[in-house]
Amino acid sequence: PISYGLFVCRGIFLNYNDPHKPYTPPAKFLSQIKNAEKVDPRKKDYLGEVAFVDFELDKILQALKEKGIADNMIILVTSDHGEVMNPTHGKSKFTGVYTLYGHGQGLYEEDIHTPLLLKLPSKKEQKNIASVSRSIDIMPTILEAANLSKPKDGDGESLFPLIEGKEKEERLYYGESRGVIGVRKDGWKWMQKVFHF
Repeated sequence: PISYGLFVCRGIFLNYNDPHKPYTPPAKFLSQIKNAEKVDPRKKDYLGEVAFVDFELDKILQALKEKGIADNMIILVTSDHGEVMNPTHGKSKFTGVYTLYGHGQGLYEEDIHTPLLLKLPSKKEQKNIASVSRSIDIMPTILEAANLSKPKDGDGESLFPLIEGKEKEERLYYGESRGVIGVRKDGWKWMQKVFHF
């Protein structure tokens, strides 16, 4: 538990390494891939790991529902990076490393576009939001959902203005990876090779 004055938060953090190289999904999840015979075997294995993680997450969500505590919880599912699936990005223009079906050598959309699923307490309606969000926005969002203030020196901004449709301007994205830094705004991205990590 983390104590904020009189308010106590109880939480759990689960880190699934999958989907991640080496892609070795349990065999039963490979059969769930549609048109599997037409899919590159590496991508098929990747998608098998996605199906496996979906299955594992469902077990946790069902257990929370059975205990009657899911409705009052903040549940967040996200990832720290994506994987390069575009062959034109298969060899990094920044490091020269072959990275198809891998990551960490660029800041292309498939590297940085990750899922962010957020379930708020006592909320039933679903909403899809196409706006840019950033990992640094997660902590302020959770604090606001728990009626807590963001630290004055904290990074990021709550996602509630996006969720509520009050924010229309795209947020500035900044990223770093091996040999590259990048900024994204208004549909444009600038990336530059750097010689530090």
